[in-house]
Amino acid sequence: MHAAEHMSFQQSNQRDNSQLLSISSPSWPLESSVHPLHSPFLMEHLNQPTETRVERGKYEKNEVSDGGQIVEVGSTDKRERELVRKLDWIIMPVSWILYLLAYLDRSNLGNAKLQGLEADLIPDDPSGTKFGLLSAIFYVAYLTWQLPMMLIVKRFPPNRVIGIVTIMWGISSALQATAFDYAGVVTARYFMGFFEAGFGPTIPFYYSLFYLKSEHALRTSFFISAGPLAGAFGGIIAYGVQGIRTSMGTWRILFLVEGCPTILVGILVLMLLPARPESTKWLSEEERKTATERLQREVQSEARAVNWDHVRMSLLDYRTWMASSFLNHSLNVALSSISVFLPTIIRTLGYTNAEAQLMSVPPYACAGVIMLIAAKMSDRLRLRGPFVAGSLALSGAGYIILLVSSATQVHARYAAIFLAVTGTYCGIPIAMAWTVGNGASETRRAVNMAMLNTIGQAMAVLGSYIYPTRDAPQYTRGFAICCGFAWWGFMLSCVLSALWWLENRKRDREEGGRPNGDIAPDTALHADKAFGFRYDI
Repeated sequence: MHAAEHMSFQQSNQRDNSQLLSISSPSWPLESSVHPLHSPFLMEHLNQPTETRVERGKYEKNEVSDGGQIVEVGSTDKRERELVRKLDWIIMPVSWILYLLAYLDRSNLGNAKLQGLEADLIPDDPSGTKFGLLSAIFYVAYLTWQLPMMLIVKRFPPNRVIGIVTIMWGISSALQATAFDYAGVVTARYFMGFFEAGFGPTIPFYYSLFYLKSEHALRTSFFISAGPLAGAFGGIIAYGVQGIRTSMGTWRILFLVEGCPTILVGILVLMLLPARPESTKWLSEEERKTATERLQREVQSEARAVNWDHVRMSLLDYRTWMASSFLNHSLNVALSSISVFLPTIIRTLGYTNAEAQLMSVPPYACAGVIMLIAAKMSDRLRLRGPFVAGSLALSGAGYIILLVSSATQVHARYAAIFLAVTGTYCGIPIAMAWTVGNGASETRRAVNMAMLNTIGQAMAVLGSYIYPTRDAPQYTRGFAICCGFAWWGFMLSCVLSALWWLENRKRDREEGGRPNGDIAPDTALHADKAFGFRYDI
């Protein structure tokens, strides 16, 4: 089949979309103004009857003629593996360090509380209400500015946005050390949330500019693994800082030690992190071409402008609300509360402040390792929902044990903390990869991630209030709320998997079978409604 006929066939099968039916241009794939990154290799591939077939991102072992020479197609796989390895060495260490610093900066409030912040700045807070607000104000700013920040990232070079917001949240974090009253530290944490709104949801979207859908979960998990490890490092750093003999509060030193390095790393990000594959200076011309072509096997390249039709599609899709928002609710209630209150909860098991800091390290370390294993399996099996459901079930089981055990049952409670922390963290990166992969177009992916963090983080505000001081040492209310949300998320992930599985089967029937991978779905124009697009389940 010739390219023009093939494209016309694909276009004729696009799903109904009243605002898009007026567009009729059979030659659109050849117009560089619409597809500035359109691959000449792909057009040559379509016009050769004996070319190599592409299926699910892999080339068959075959041989094709190239200018009179026989070229083994397996060499393309080798080039791609080398390219991905090179991208990993450029992108992954930088993004991992960034999240480590972000998580240290946002979660050190719990450590600072044990080092005297509460006694110095809010001594008139016996119920813990003001401290809860101090913890929540970060998330108020974080969720309020998610969508505007994500649209900025879609419009401007993402590496520049990431670098600038990193510098600014580092400054805000360090300025907490200069606060001499409650209003000062609240203001500093608000601006931390404001600038981190341009970082957290940006990275999974940023990965989608360089990696295939089947590569997202492991890399997102590696990125998120910095969170539990930051919890471990944070406990060690706080333990070391607490031993410093100084006239100023050790909590001030903690904010400086964990805030200032972020500023320096933000400057390095501006110099090191690439914007997009086609403009990556660390790649050769051939590598940039390969990077662009392999992405076009899954989605069509897009202009950098925001597609407002796709924004509307995301906002009106009930499955986006379920996946990006309500499912993330169940994860963020536990995540936000664990990051702040875990040292305090452990202290109620009979440990001193310093011992509680150290005892918070093993659960985080365990979560980091298991999270990477689960993400690798999710990528390999191309399954998202079952892994998210399993993670939430693990977390829910941990909270059930915490509910039914007493504070004197130290070993049972400490083991349950392992389950709760591990289950919570394992589900987050896979849920993010699920959300990004089913977004299809760049605009939809950006909006989906913004919704995931905006509406999902609304529950993080609740998480800041569910462990008031008066509930110690049993903390029945906090454990019950986290348990309920864990099992609610378990149910939602099962329902979402079923819905998307049914939709994929419906499309198989309508399109005469599963897509063979010859042509990337026209996601630039039709997003997830494109002919040949299938959802991750």
